[in-house]
Amino acid sequence: MRTIRYLLLGVFMLISLSALAGSNSTMFFHDTPQGVVRGDKVRVEVMLNTPGAEIYDISLFYRETGKSEYTQVLMENEGFLYQASINTENITSGRLEYFIGYEGRLGKIGTLPEISAQTNPYVMLVAPAAVAAQKNMVEIVVVSPEPDETVLPDELVIAAYLMGVESNFDLSRSKLLIDGTNVTSMIDFADGVLTFSPKQIRGGTHNIEINLMDAQNNLIGKKEWSFKAGGGVETRTASNYRGSVFIENRYQDVSEISDNFFRGGGEFSGRFSNLDASARLLFSSEETPERQPVNRYGVNLRYNLSSYNNIYLRGGDFTPIYNPLTFYNKRVRGIQTGLQLGFFLFDFVYGQSQRGINGNRELVPFDTLANDDVLIDTLDQGGIYQENIIAFRPGFRFGKHATWSLNLLNAKEDPKSIKYGGNAKESLVVGTDLSMNFDDRRIIIDAAVQASIANTNAGGAEVTWDTLTSINSELKDNSTAESMFKLLESTGFLSMTEGLSPLPSLGMNFEATLRYFKNDLQLKYASVAKNFATPGNPYMLKDINGIYINDNLRIMNDQLFLNLFYNNFQQDKSNNKLSTSNQEIGATVSYFPVGNIPSFTVGYANINRSNDVSLDDTTDFTNPEYYMEDNSTQRFMFSTTYNLEFSRVKNALSLTMNTYGRDEGVEFKKNNTSDFTLYGIGLVSRFPIALITRLNYSQSASVFGSTSKFETNIQRIFLGAEYELLNLMGSDQLRPFVNVTIQNIENKDINQTFDTPRNNYSFGLSYRNLQLGVFSLRFDQISYQIMSVNNSKKDLSDTIFNVRYQYNF
Repeated sequence: MRTIRYLLLGVFMLISLSALAGSNSTMFFHDTPQGVVRGDKVRVEVMLNTPGAEIYDISLFYRETGKSEYTQVLMENEGFLYQASINTENITSGRLEYFIGYEGRLGKIGTLPEISAQTNPYVMLVAPAAVAAQKNMVEIVVVSPEPDETVLPDELVIAAYLMGVESNFDLSRSKLLIDGTNVTSMIDFADGVLTFSPKQIRGGTHNIEINLMDAQNNLIGKKEWSFKAGGGVETRTASNYRGSVFIENRYQDVSEISDNFFRGGGEFSGRFSNLDASARLLFSSEETPERQPVNRYGVNLRYNLSSYNNIYLRGGDFTPIYNPLTFYNKRVRGIQTGLQLGFFLFDFVYGQSQRGINGNRELVPFDTLANDDVLIDTLDQGGIYQENIIAFRPGFRFGKHATWSLNLLNAKEDPKSIKYGGNAKESLVVGTDLSMNFDDRRIIIDAAVQASIANTNAGGAEVTWDTLTSINSELKDNSTAESMFKLLESTGFLSMTEGLSPLPSLGMNFEATLRYFKNDLQLKYASVAKNFATPGNPYMLKDINGIYINDNLRIMNDQLFLNLFYNNFQQDKSNNKLSTSNQEIGATVSYFPVGNIPSFTVGYANINRSNDVSLDDTTDFTNPEYYMEDNSTQRFMFSTTYNLEFSRVKNALSLTMNTYGRDEGVEFKKNNTSDFTLYGIGLVSRFPIALITRLNYSQSASVFGSTSKFETNIQRIFLGAEYELLNLMGSDQLRPFVNVTIQNIENKDINQTFDTPRNNYSFGLSYRNLQLGVFSLRFDQISYQIMSVNNSKKDLSDTIFNVRYQYNF
């Protein structure tokens, strides 16, 4: 069989973007990218700033302003840092909101920003640019068969590499046509590679056409070519495969502590007749039984009964996808199997969502007695129990227009898995979800209703119903609770201990999307109870309900975009007084002219928060959680971009401004009043020699408080250059880059001023050879100052060097 040239398929884009000071966390260093122009592929990075920080599974959550849902992307680990890319081609509102979620050594969930990340996320401004009018299409590189090539009828493998395709790509809307016949349902798409392997094809000339579409049904890529099928038909079975292996080493000197880390692994995928197979392996020197798994492995098998039906089996580490209220982007180590047969669907999952890690108990000096003898006591540090998960998901599909599924998810922490720990927890989630689409996906309806029951102390002794009602008097004479108790007792899904609360907690999500007359209207209602418990979505917001409306309208031949949004939801809805009403209303207008005149975006939003907590409630120490809310925040943004060309150098000059002010209506909280202003100017230059340079300057000022003010002023300069040298010594590719960030951070309060620089210098390269593979390296140095004794400053410099080699086959 003809060798498929998959070595052409991988192209790394190393884009290091400018940033403004980010997290206050000492564990991480993160900067919000600045100077972003629509059409850029933004690289969001998080650097581990603590030696030996045992962090894994870092995810980026982002959304366009006004939207209710975040898109979750797992950040890739590149040694010392984690990164993920966002394609901004379809960002028309000019504003992206995002936060970063991570799991720690014991599986504990954390976020950046550290407090209220989902409701107070980072903000990234995207300067407007008329990329749609410029037809910035995805480049499709034909791998096989080549135009006008002659292939044996039973050796045909159609393969194409989609260069630069990201989150804007919608496979369900795209098409692969052979002689006008749509075979899209039978293609494979992974790692930017589109493949299709028919068992055989008749002799003669054939035409191939690929049309790539985005979620808004816009054409973002197109390729058409012809080939010939000739020669005798043999009885060989069509098959193909591809894969890669890599090794990576990282040396770092962070906070005056040196470490060295090693990683390696590989991936493999192939098709053998009707069988699709893939495997993945990752091993690291950071693996230890004292933390959640770092090493990852997995095998996937799928046998295709037809283009519409299949059976599948997964083993090792995988991520089941049910719906956001049950199982969503949560790693499981175990097995998953299921089938798609006609209108019937079925999925089964069994495994561990977290490894058991023991706590410790040690003797420590506790106090000194009167006779100077030392009193020794014990100090307990709880670990984390092994959590076992079992899930069933039967479903039914009605053509291509509707899918209805039921689900049951049962999670149990095993009290016997470790010696020292806290209360073992268990949960049961049962529910249903429905997805429908009509009129070529112009009408999309999604709905989910789930009920959960939890046991917050499953390691104790079993109790009867009468004992449980004596512990929790609210359950007495509650027939629903008694019925659920008996049902759980008979099924064994949850332990019958004193931590059981047999009353179900509900989570609901209803969403409708209407796409007509160049209008994209999204309507959503969401409600999640405070005690709703599912281990499959650790980042879920709870104790909320409300409506979310977002409307995008395109007019003037897609040159003018109007975005309107209205959100009205309650937080802490289970507590009448503490229940806080959030009302957000806003609009953005973006203009992307066809001619060479500036593009611009203007946006405004008003956010009001209030509750019924009174001043007397805040002084009632029996209710210390009461917190008065009565504030209003106004946000205003403006950005513009102008394209100009000098001596064949294409330049994009952008200006951005973002400001907001928060006014407090509660008299004794006037010191919570805050103001923030950011100004930025950026220049992106694209030279004829495949050189791209970036220059950004930004200045921000934030003030918190009224009488006792705390101010932070940041000045920042970013310079970056990246170069792509193609066809070096044949078809080799060389991509070097260098980035320099120089910033000064000034913190002031009524007592003192702390003025400190924080500079970051990085450079690296990626070298690709079709036969030998890809070699890349990156060097970072971060110099900064911290407060030392007697208000003095201490200079620190962190150095990180990462080298990686990958071979593709």
